[in-house]
Amino acid sequence: MKTDRGFKLLKAQAVEIGPVAATNMLQCNTYEAQRNTKDKHLDELVDVIQSGLWRAAEVSIAIMPDGTKILVNGQHTLMACIMADTKIFIFEVKYRVTGPKGLAALYMTFDLGRGARSIGDAVKAELHSLNLDWKLSIASMISSAAASIEDKSFRPSYGKAAQAHLIVKYMEQGQFVIDLFDVKPARYMHLKRSPVVRAMMEIREKYPKPAEEFWRLVRDGEEGSKKTPANMIRNYLLVLPSPWDRKMLYAKCLIAFNAFKAGQSKLRGLEYDPEQPLPEVGE
Repeated sequence: MKTDRGFKLLKAQAVEIGPVAATNMLQCNTYEAQRNTKDKHLDELVDVIQSGLWRAAEVSIAIMPDGTKILVNGQHTLMACIMADTKIFIFEVKYRVTGPKGLAALYMTFDLGRGARSIGDAVKAELHSLNLDWKLSIASMISSAAASIEDKSFRPSYGKAAQAHLIVKYMEQGQFVIDLFDVKPARYMHLKRSPVVRAMMEIREKYPKPAEEFWRLVRDGEEGSKKTPANMIRNYLLVLPSPWDRKMLYAKCLIAFNAFKAGQSKLRGLEYDPEQPLPEVGE
């Protein structure tokens, strides 16, 4: 049974184009999730073209349901053709897409060697398809934390597109993180680590109200004793040395929250034996 990916190949052909044709094709370079061009990569392509070593590269165009054409791959190739001011061969490929989600799915299939698209590029496309205005750096961390939850690993083996798509499944928890970070960066930078974000999301899933109170205290600090669970983990995060252990950091976040939820006013410490199983949320 075939999966509907949201896009379908219509036509592929090898063609020779020059600067004028390349300029016309670039008129379709209107995708808001498109990554920024890289000057170094452009210079490399121009050198290859001018040295006579150019073979061909794929230039792909998505055709939306209303007939709008959108360039999804090949902007560097087209720009290099214009800069080199000469003709080059390309593989022109056209796809029909079902809409924004199909467009994002198609865009995230391209991952071409030295010009490889990052997880940030994939997340940017996913956000665009969902019409979310989340800050990209935080959204990328949310997708990474989601992959860690799904894979039950602190170094998950997810493909870029699959990891970015987890934003759909974890949108509610992700929005919690986005709202928590909706302050000046100086107030949340100690929280901006993937294992911490994973703990936020898992705690928010099971205990929404305590999670909101606890993580705001960890973000801003709690009046009174330095030994409160929120202040203990906050101070630990503020002075966390680099490099740090992902599993240990995650475990300490859960230890602090579990104490907070249990109503403990003070903690002796955040010790965790890595040989023992990880704490459970709310345990």
